Amino acid sequence: MQDTFVDDILTGADTPEAALVQQSQLIALCNQGQFQLRKWASNSPVILQAVSKDERSMSSDVLFDDELEAGLKILGMQWNPKLDHFSYTFQCPNASTTKRSILSDLARIFDPLGFLSPVTFLAKHMMQLLWTSGIGWDDPIPEQVHTMWQRYQGEIQCIQNLKIPRRLTTEGETQYELHVFSDSSEKGYAAAVYLRCDSGNRVYCNLVTAKSKVSPLKRVTIPRLELCGAVLAAQLLHYVYELLKQLLSINAMHAWTDSTTTLAWIQSSPHRWATFIANRTSQIQSLTPPSLWRYVPTSENPVDCAYRGLYPTELLKHPMWWNGPAFLVQDHNTWPLCSATAVTDLEARPTVLVTTRTNTIFDRLFCRFSSLQKIIRIIAYCKRVFANIKPDRIDPSTTELSNALEVIILAVQSQAFGDELTQLRDPTHKGVSKLRGLNPFVDNRGILRVGGRLVHADLPCEQKHPSLLPRTHRFTHLLIDDTHRQHKHPGATTLQSIIQQQYWIVASRQVIKSRLRHCIACYRTRPRGVQPVMGNLPKFRLQQIKPFTAVGVDYAGPIMLKPSTTRSTVPCQAYICLFVCMATKALHLELASDLSTETFLMAFSRFISRRGPIQQIHSDCGTNFVGASKLFETVDQFTQSAEHQEKCRSFLTARNISWHFNPPSTPHFPR
Repeated sequence: MQDTFVDDILTGADTPEAALVQQSQLIALCNQGQFQLRKWASNSPVILQAVSKDERSMSSDVLFDDELEAGLKILGMQWNPKLDHFSYTFQCPNASTTKRSILSDLARIFDPLGFLSPVTFLAKHMMQLLWTSGIGWDDPIPEQVHTMWQRYQGEIQCIQNLKIPRRLTTEGETQYELHVFSDSSEKGYAAAVYLRCDSGNRVYCNLVTAKSKVSPLKRVTIPRLELCGAVLAAQLLHYVYELLKQLLSINAMHAWTDSTTTLAWIQSSPHRWATFIANRTSQIQSLTPPSLWRYVPTSENPVDCAYRGLYPTELLKHPMWWNGPAFLVQDHNTWPLCSATAVTDLEARPTVLVTTRTNTIFDRLFCRFSSLQKIIRIIAYCKRVFANIKPDRIDPSTTELSNALEVIILAVQSQAFGDELTQLRDPTHKGVSKLRGLNPFVDNRGILRVGGRLVHADLPCEQKHPSLLPRTHRFTHLLIDDTHRQHKHPGATTLQSIIQQQYWIVASRQVIKSRLRHCIACYRTRPRGVQPVMGNLPKFRLQQIKPFTAVGVDYAGPIMLKPSTTRSTVPCQAYICLFVCMATKALHLELASDLSTETFLMAFSRFISRRGPIQQIHSDCGTNFVGASKLFETVDQFTQSAEHQEKCRSFLTARNISWHFNPPSTPHFPR
């Protein structure tokens, strides 16, 4: 059944006698079902003479007369029985050059065994370029593809001159080996299978089948494409071996690739690699043993032309494609060897270690109860039971509660600071502790405490060397909450100072603040600031007016001035009168020798002379100077005096200027 394709039977034998036996058996089998076999063809005249002329598809005279043409079409390929070789026929290509015509010409090449893979790959690559360019079916193609296709069309007729021998085996006792090669590039990847025949006197090597594929449009790295080529090679080798193992005795198989990365992937366990690599390496290992794969230099890889593409004339003159590399016909000792064991970390799957911790009795107590005092009492009762003590009273004593708290602290420290305790107890242990800045030590009871410089201080030992606690442990959170409630909800700073009298929590300020945010009582009593609603901006702040049309005035100082540069000159006080434009925030400064009204009016006159007439002026009532130093008492008296305000008012009325005084204690008013 493997030699049957629909209603065609393609088979053969080593000798004419064996072929006659198969012919008679086949005819008898079909006659039982009333099927008459017709269109007999063979390269042996004995087979043709065994049937009538009506049942032949060729005359037996063709095998003897050189002037008669012998050619049969077998599954799309031409077979010449007289010369016993395959050939190809090709119709004239289309005259137009569009994406539609190129695809039509490409579909006319029927190559089931992949002998023309270099040629068909070139056409498929050009078709992929047309797809990526986005042109229509009947649009003109790009110039680069057009040049390549013109040469391809001009040489495609050369395929008809190609003669491929049908027979791959030799007579006599022969050892057969299957060799598959794979390679890839950015364009695509390909694989080819060769049959090596060693008759003892001579070695033959012929192409059996080949296949090529273009790279996907999604960009893939070269090592991944090399692995895809290896997958294709493994599939071809497995397929050919399953077909030939019933006909030939295959002594050995070899798989070749020029990628050391691919070899490392194939020869390792798939679980080490990423999903893309693991899926394909497992597929390769299921089809072929990893020991079959070997390294071949790129220059001796016959598949190098298949994934790059060849024009028809180049394929006719490419012996490595048809017969494999030269080393295959040589002794095994001359075959290429990999210089070193293939090792790579490319596409390695990251190793994730999952550790689990067994919950102790303390962990269960911390999760079950939210009161630290209750947990301490439970531990005190447990110590009574374990020590078989019969106390005078039921409630635990202060000593028992203190011992229970120490037991809890020891358990928490051994769980959180296990590495640090090991380093402190073993002086020969080498390592850097994250707590070395605290100068920790272990006391005589086994508790890890903070060092420091207060050894000679007249303080209790717990305050000089507080116990060290982790910041993220449940016990630390319970301790903070319990201390916070016992001391009537103090603030973070106060609570920190209280806790540090006995315990040193790593990064205590952050963890204390985070725990205080969960306190409901503190949240309810925490005052909330009220943001007042801002008033509307004054009219002159929103109009496009001339600069210094509306100004604000105020004094700055005092400053010390020297009337002359001589040594005996006594410095005197002076002030700066500031005029601020309400529209542009421009600033004008005038010097005032004192705080008299006349001096201010002269400074104001100089300001108007320089900046032009103004319409509005704003100032405060001087209450912002109340309570200031003695230097500002004169300024306060000057700005609030009735005489100063009356003189300024008469001066401004003569110049058509309105003066506005801000209400007291209104720093948000414009000035």
